[in-house]
Amino acid sequence: MCHCHFPLFLFIKHRFINNFMRQKLIIRDDIIVDLPNGPIGINFSGGADSSLLVYLVLNQLRNHTVHLFTISTLERHFTQHKTTADVLAKICSLTNNYNILHYVSIHDKNTEGANSIQNFPKQLLYEKQIIKSLLYGNNCNPKIEDLPDVARFDWDDLTRSPLYTRSLMSSLGQYCPLTNLNKQDICKIYQKQGILESVFPITKSCGTPYGTDPCEKCWFCIERKWGLSALN
Repeated sequence: MCHCHFPLFLFIKHRFINNFMRQKLIIRDDIIVDLPNGPIGINFSGGADSSLLVYLVLNQLRNHTVHLFTISTLERHFTQHKTTADVLAKICSLTNNYNILHYVSIHDKNTEGANSIQNFPKQLLYEKQIIKSLLYGNNCNPKIEDLPDVARFDWDDLTRSPLYTRSLMSSLGQYCPLTNLNKQDICKIYQKQGILESVFPITKSCGTPYGTDPCEKCWFCIERKWGLSALN
């Protein structure tokens, strides 16, 4: 009798430990990301998508330090780290969560910064194992018929194609929780979370200098305007 029940006991204990060692990030009612228990890393640009991830993580998962990774470049007028500082201050005040390490990497060109933001967080994830998961704010594009005024928009980019459903885990330890949501979906989550008026307006994806108005002409501006139109 003991021999029959012992494997079942081990199985239940194993399942209990596995569940206990996970943490769930709720994006919306139908999107719940099952993350390893431990510190989370987020690539944080100051745009609407990564800023939403920062808010959701800081508001929901408070047991571990959150590591934020930002690049700022001369090519973008060093706008990124200034914008993320503003966004982070607002999010911290709203969530009352200041358990954060914010890494800012300064570069000349965007290409140099892109290489840095790819390598350093992965070192902390895989080599040093300081963070247990790494989150990206990648989302998907609108369908082309929904947005006829397309500026600098590569419809062959499969990583953002609205025609495919992608896994929320892009590779081991790396997650894209927003990957199947477009900007209208993102804006609706901002509204449901009650941060549409407080956080969204200080996020910025346009390349104009810090402290100046967005250009309203680039793809990022057009996408944001389209996203907000779903709320009218």
